[in-house]
Amino acid sequence: MRFFLHKDTLVLCLSVSIFFLIGCNALSFTKSQIAATELKSKKTHNLSTWPQNCDYFVFKLGTDKVAPERVENLDKTVIAKVNQQPKVKYYNIYLNSAENMMDQATSGGFAASGQFDYYLGGSVFGEDITLKPKCSRDEMTAGWFDPAELTNNISPLIIDLKVEYNGKDYSVYSVYSPDTELQYRYGKPEMTRNVNAAMDKAHKALIEKIRADEPI
Repeated sequence: MRFFLHKDTLVLCLSVSIFFLIGCNALSFTKSQIAATELKSKKTHNLSTWPQNCDYFVFKLGTDKVAPERVENLDKTVIAKVNQQPKVKYYNIYLNSAENMMDQATSGGFAASGQFDYYLGGSVFGEDITLKPKCSRDEMTAGWFDPAELTNNISPLIIDLKVEYNGKDYSVYSVYSPDTELQYRYGKPEMTRNVNAAMDKAHKALIEKIRADEPI
């Protein structure tokens, strides 16, 4: 009988083993090294598979696989509400699955098919929010979130965008709790649905900031 594992699953299994064998410091990367790698790629990728790294299992969701029309959607939304097109300086979407993936790794919950039988600590829906980022915001390249913004214990989507509007810069950092786990579900309806909802939330926040300066 043959089993197939996703490449990130295999790397994760090996990295967890190495982590417990040789400790936290031996394989650590500096934030600047991770940032340099991040700037070189606009494709969907996992920032780190090392459990001791602050960017562990934070996925940057690039336009190659997720929401390729994100900028166009933002333009349409803003123009419809404030009648002027913004200049988008950056628009990044992240999925932070660090804590839930560590739960998977330490519990041995990997499925032989390479998909994940998701184990979620605490309650998934309800008042008991236990999910938290692996490190402080300053220690992470991307994907940090405030647990107070979560509505469940499912790995959150984070939208980090910046635009120039009427000569002024506006930034939005928005956190959204999906209704299901989204790792590797590229092209699936649940990914599209939840990313669209996350973008809608971020776009509304941006419009509120613009209107606060220029009431329409």
